[in-house]
Amino acid sequence: MIDNTSVLGAIRDSFEQMFAAERKVAQYILDEPEKAVLMNVSELANASDVSDATVVRMCKHVGYSGYYQMKIHLSHELGRNILQEKQRSRQPATVKEMLEIQAAGLLELAKSLDLKTLLDIAEMIQQSTVVHVVAVGHTTPVAMDLGFRISRMGKSTMYSQIPEHFLAGLNNAREGELLIAISRSGSSRQVLQAAELAQENGLKIVVITARENSPLSKYGDRRILTMSENGLFGENYSPASHLCEMVVNDLLIHMLESWDRIVRVVDDKSKEKEIDHVEYILSEYKL
Repeated sequence: MIDNTSVLGAIRDSFEQMFAAERKVAQYILDEPEKAVLMNVSELANASDVSDATVVRMCKHVGYSGYYQMKIHLSHELGRNILQEKQRSRQPATVKEMLEIQAAGLLELAKSLDLKTLLDIAEMIQQSTVVHVVAVGHTTPVAMDLGFRISRMGKSTMYSQIPEHFLAGLNNAREGELLIAISRSGSSRQVLQAAELAQENGLKIVVITARENSPLSKYGDRRILTMSENGLFGENYSPASHLCEMVVNDLLIHMLESWDRIVRVVDDKSKEKEIDHVEYILSEYKL
């Protein structure tokens, strides 16, 4: 099924983690998407001066099963972008209009968020002995924000902008600890290494990503899907806005701060039955 995930955005997000040969393919697609979508795998390989196998590896690196699947998504995306460009030709003229665009994006995000998943993740954080929060590149500030705020609530938390630091921490981690792995592309190499270490050591894993079928998604005991488009900026803007990820941080912190109120209404055995009561409680905060 074709979804609304941006192929070009996923390639940009994964570009720095690709091998040199894969970058040739990625750069050609970014520079000439209209030409690339009309090519078969051998034609794209020749145009990029790489092997057919390299084209397939690049496609898998950004979360697709192969070139054909990525090509279908790219074709759909290019058609969608024509409509979006027409809409963007009417540039917002006031601060209010700019904020309305961002607000519309957050309402789209709400469609992919599930209250029970947020409750489950809050419970996992509450029950863990240590929370590890990891991200790399321009997603690092999202992990720093979430890690700092969880630690301020009294929970033992490990987070670092240096991959060697968070990988060392996860190498020594034990069952009962929790990993929150954040990657828009879902294919950042060091975040994947963190997930592998966490899985080997018996940690539970929460994944926050914009890519539903990414390599990182398979590790998640719970998963939150954010949006890959940039709303106000458009899909061609880089580095991407992390507004959606920061809003997810806010929602998780809100759940934790409201936890005492929530557990009075929902016990472990009746969470499914009492979910409407939880929604009522959270309505006070206009969630």
